[in-house]
Amino acid sequence: MLPYFEIPPLKLGPIELHSFGAFVALGFIVGSSVATWRAKKVGQNPQVMHDLALLCIIFGMLGAHLFDVFASRPHVILKDPWEIFRVWSGISSYGGFIGAGVAIWVYFKKKKIPFLPYADTLMYGMGPGWVFGRMGCCSVHDHPGRLTDFFLALKYPGGPRHDLGCYEVLLTLGLTLMIFWMGRKNDLKHPRPGTIYAVTLMAYSMPRFFMDFLRATDLARIDPRYFGLTPSQYASIVVFSIGVWVLMGIRKRPIEA
Repeated sequence: MLPYFEIPPLKLGPIELHSFGAFVALGFIVGSSVATWRAKKVGQNPQVMHDLALLCIIFGMLGAHLFDVFASRPHVILKDPWEIFRVWSGISSYGGFIGAGVAIWVYFKKKKIPFLPYADTLMYGMGPGWVFGRMGCCSVHDHPGRLTDFFLALKYPGGPRHDLGCYEVLLTLGLTLMIFWMGRKNDLKHPRPGTIYAVTLMAYSMPRFFMDFLRATDLARIDPRYFGLTPSQYASIVVFSIGVWVLMGIRKRPIEA
């Protein structure tokens, strides 16, 4: 089993820099840089990636908080409606995807830019960026799972548990390698536009769905279950379905010469 560790905050005068925030910020920087690099490499407009990075930061964080409040802690709103505006009080990764996804969809509609080719490029940034984001979760152990004797379990103070944040670091590392392998020809037509995007949605959401069954049920703050499933599991079903729908649409299109 793995030892439990805590990274103390770095104090810079009156400011405290916590590991989670540092990893998330690093993830945004790395992700946007890699996506911009990929856009230049395949002949796309890198400014689009800069615009998308800004949208992801603003609307991703907003969506992450709103999903956490309304899907995972709706009872809090009844006690204190101002919790909706306390963005720092809690976030959810799928909420971030939804918020950023809606903003990105509006952006492409408004700019009249083909979505799928740029969606593939965006996945190049999402992969490594998400690795660092989950490293932030792993550093603060904010996704404790069930008690277990699994060899990758973390020795939490109350007993060894699954650490789902650390598990997702491994998952996103695998996704990143898959993304780079799929686009190894550096050709926007091979694989067909949207393929990397669709496969990434499916490859992330399926294991994420089953990993949520490992979430703790014996702690003070746990994810609620609706008909036996967590909000993230329902989101996983939706994301997987979108990936299948996009992939089927791609396969029906004639191959361009």
